[in-house]
Amino acid sequence: ITTRIRTSKAHLRAIGRHYGGPAPYGYRIVGHDNGKYWDIDPEAAAVVRECARRITEDGATLTGLVRDLNARGALCPADHARVRSGRESRGGKWSIATLRQVLTSPVVRGYLVESVSGRPRSVDTLRPVLDANGEPHRVGPELLDEATYSQVSARLDQRSRGRVTELTGTALLLH
Repeated sequence: ITTRIRTSKAHLRAIGRHYGGPAPYGYRIVGHDNGKYWDIDPEAAAVVRECARRITEDGATLTGLVRDLNARGALCPADHARVRSGRESRGGKWSIATLRQVLTSPVVRGYLVESVSGRPRSVDTLRPVLDANGEPHRVGPELLDEATYSQVSARLDQRSRGRVTELTGTALLLH
């Protein structure tokens, strides 16, 4: 069974189709051409685009965005998936890590992704699945264009490093 499932997923990955599980945040699964693909989920896509715009244009922080999303009752990705599948929301909240993962994942470009072999699956280990020409497989329309995605990623990466200052080598309490 394991071999059959792995072979099936490898085949679907090779031809650039969704191969199971829930759709990523911002998308919903639709079937056409005897396969499953992603289509934009208007409600979730609006949240992703608004957050990206506020980061790039207004200089918003993840902390401020998370507070705003939670204050207005925007469903976090897990609850959004539950409600979309007809189940009840658990009342989950957005976190900084969740919002960062949503905004910096290559999924928002519409790419099919896989994690790097041998490493735990996280947004840092995700990479687009490439076709025979070395181009990423697009499974759905992009939520963020390349320029916006690059700007958001750069801003969040810049902020995650904090202030990069040279250490003087002296510490008042130690010397």
